[in-house]
Amino acid sequence: MKRVVASVVVAFLLVGLLPAAALAATGPKVTVQPGGGAAGVAWSQQPQVSILTGKNVETTATGTITLSIKAGSGTSGATLSCAALTVTLVGGVAAFSGCSIDIAGTGYRLTATWSQGGHADSGNFNITGAVGLATKLGFTVQPARGTPGGAFAVQPSIALQTAAGATVTGAPATSITLALGANPGGGTLSCTGGVAKTTVSGVATFNGCTLDKVGVGYTLVASASALASATSALFDVADQLAFTTQPTGAAVGLTLATQPVVAIRAGASATATHDSTTSVTLSIKAGTGAPGAILTCTGGLSKVAVNGVATFAGCAINKASPTPPPNPYQLVATAGGLTSATSSPFTLGSTANLTVTNSASVITWGSQVMITVRFDQAGANRAVQLQGTRDGVNWTTIVTLGTDPSGIGSFVYRPATNLFYRAVFAGAPDLGALTSNTTRTVVRQIALLRPTNFGAIRSIARNRSITFTTTVRPSRPELPAARVSFVFYHRVGSFWTLVTRRDVFINSLGKASTTFRFTVAGSWYVRTIANPTPYNANSVWSPLERYRVR
Repeated sequence: MKRVVASVVVAFLLVGLLPAAALAATGPKVTVQPGGGAAGVAWSQQPQVSILTGKNVETTATGTITLSIKAGSGTSGATLSCAALTVTLVGGVAAFSGCSIDIAGTGYRLTATWSQGGHADSGNFNITGAVGLATKLGFTVQPARGTPGGAFAVQPSIALQTAAGATVTGAPATSITLALGANPGGGTLSCTGGVAKTTVSGVATFNGCTLDKVGVGYTLVASASALASATSALFDVADQLAFTTQPTGAAVGLTLATQPVVAIRAGASATATHDSTTSVTLSIKAGTGAPGAILTCTGGLSKVAVNGVATFAGCAINKASPTPPPNPYQLVATAGGLTSATSSPFTLGSTANLTVTNSASVITWGSQVMITVRFDQAGANRAVQLQGTRDGVNWTTIVTLGTDPSGIGSFVYRPATNLFYRAVFAGAPDLGALTSNTTRTVVRQIALLRPTNFGAIRSIARNRSITFTTTVRPSRPELPAARVSFVFYHRVGSFWTLVTRRDVFINSLGKASTTFRFTVAGSWYVRTIANPTPYNANSVWSPLERYRVR
């Protein structure tokens, strides 16, 4: 009995322990802290990250661990380098190697992120300046476009660097001298305060550097005692702008038929192909074109050059060129320190206008109407949609027309119902979208009465019954059903007298029928008309069908 009680007690104890083990969190932890050290130098103690459940390594854990500098720690702008920043877990452990940080600072921390979810931060560590480890120079800021005798648009900075390219911020002050490397223009280099500068925190910053002659493909060489020299990227010294593609006119408000392209030039013909920093601005030359005209371009009137060329798009002017007397437009391109360029003259016509007309405002069903669209400016060889609507709201495309060299397109159409028409131009790179005015053609219904005597007078006996059928055109299932009026007239003396009027709605085939018995002798006639609907107004009476009753 005592053995049973003891077993029960042990079992309860075990059961009490199970929830704590089962609830222990599983996630990453930095189990070997980063050792820190000199900037740009691999740490003597490299970090390890383990996946733990409680205090135990989860050896079956899978996935990867990625290291990064914890946001807000250390020095802003620092970069973490490792043999690999993402390492696969092996036995629940990710071991990193070759890790270093390139900028000195205190209070760095690393963040380890597990691909399966969760992250952990390392403890604090410091990175010191790599004193005495500088082996070379490096341009941290490259020089950019100059003008003859004018300061470079971007002034160079040179740093003392480790073999891996890290700036040695703690290195002793060192004198760095600039000189010309490639010298395509035979220029002379000068800088404010001279061409030698002493480093501060490992960096020498130059200012006021200039070259006195134009050229494409200059380089600077930085040198210092006992350190490997550095050569800058290629840069140019330019003196002027030039329109390499001249703008050509169109209509007011339309984009110019040819958009302007402006090159940065070193001399009359050499493009500064290494310049991708200069901003070129367009404007209307004062005194040209219409007073108060406004130039607009897609993305604005200033473009940064790419390989020495500023390409503009979507440029347009909002007023026509005055005439007479003629006063064409010219554009001016400007950029800081460079001689401006003026475009060739060009003219702008009146505003582009799209109109639509019809050959008839009222037709009888079965007749044709010609719909004509016209562009009065820049409308040659355009694709235009001719659209129609019954209600003035819901438009559908009837046909797409191509305009001729005069900007005109036409379409012969046999409409079945009253329609409003308009022309729509969807737009093109050189011309914005346009919608024309509207015009309307009313289609008069017709009633085709049968039997027909084809204009003759038919003799019939008294009390004869005849079934008359009228077919209405147009008649379509989607239109409201037309109501046909049958009228029967009898001649009394010298007057035609209405005997009866019968209104019948057409069926799905567009037909309406009625039977009439001629009970009185004499002259009779029968005719029908389709009463107007909202879509088919101004209906037409059918011809008379004459009868002589004996």
